[in-house]
Amino acid sequence: MDHIRRSCLFLLVFIVPFIGWTSPLDTLQLVDGTVLVGQIKSMERGLLVLKVDFSEKNLEVNFSKISNIKSDQSFLVSLENGRHIEAEINQFEGDSLNFKITHPTRRQQSKYGIKTGDFFRYSREDIIQFYQISESIKSRIDGEIGIGFNLAKANNLRQYSLRDVLRYNGNRFMLVQYFNGIRSIQKETIPIYRYDASMVGLYYLPKEWFVMGLVSFLSNTQQLLDLRTGYKVGFGKFLVYSNKATWSFIGGVNLNREKFKELSTIQTSTEGVFTSQFEVKDFSVFDIISTLSFFNSFTEANRVRTDFRLDIKYDLLDDLYLKLGTSVNYDNQPTEGASKTDYIIQTTIGWIF
Repeated sequence: MDHIRRSCLFLLVFIVPFIGWTSPLDTLQLVDGTVLVGQIKSMERGLLVLKVDFSEKNLEVNFSKISNIKSDQSFLVSLENGRHIEAEINQFEGDSLNFKITHPTRRQQSKYGIKTGDFFRYSREDIIQFYQISESIKSRIDGEIGIGFNLAKANNLRQYSLRDVLRYNGNRFMLVQYFNGIRSIQKETIPIYRYDASMVGLYYLPKEWFVMGLVSFLSNTQQLLDLRTGYKVGFGKFLVYSNKATWSFIGGVNLNREKFKELSTIQTSTEGVFTSQFEVKDFSVFDIISTLSFFNSFTEANRVRTDFRLDIKYDLLDDLYLKLGTSVNYDNQPTEGASKTDYIIQTTIGWIF
């Protein structure tokens, strides 16, 4: 009898508290009558990601094929009008969704009178994306990493490349870390290298505006550049913001610090910067993203620089991808003995996490 009592006490103290701690399950009903049960992680590019118990891989469900959703979760929802709301998905009504506001911002409360518990209806076309809101830092991080390697017998050539992108998705901001490095080694020649890295922070404002802060680093042998460090701040706006494509424009100021080879001094300058970024997401297996930045110096007469980047990513199997990319840097007033232009063309194979 004492043994039974001790077993019951163990269940009450250690097992029962964990009942109900499991993640809540969501239910999807498709237009063909199929019912899927799991945990909604996100919806982006017209695909809803559902975590299910019967598979180690998440399911991707076409958002247009869903006729109803039942969920008690809160999501961060991005709308085509530039608004971002924290809300629960209440129900489908025809081709529209009802959302129940869970945590309105102070601006939403003061300017629009939005309160917790208010309901809003949006069509599918109005919804750009939504993400599961979680307090877990790990659940808010995603990214990708890719590697490349070339080997040739001539001059014992070995070329290595490494690329990575790491993102943290906050409720009203995003942090992005980027790195792209390439190093080439040949017999009886000086190693050639190019390293490009940056850390970007975006804070979302109403009506598709945002504030941006960026720290960038560039080092390459072609332009005799030991290190160029840029500190950029500015305002930006999404001119196009949809499931198919995004196009943003940024204007700001950049503090430029440069250390060239054979020079002991660090040169500083202040520049105006204009950046345009365009991303196409209308392909089932392709992503195309291009960025063009134009720098006009305020402190060095007639100095102009441009940075251009183009990446085409092809989805292979599951989370594997193949990427073809190019980067071009131009400076009309390089240091003595350096080239005005440096560029790379590279292919990498990588993994999305």
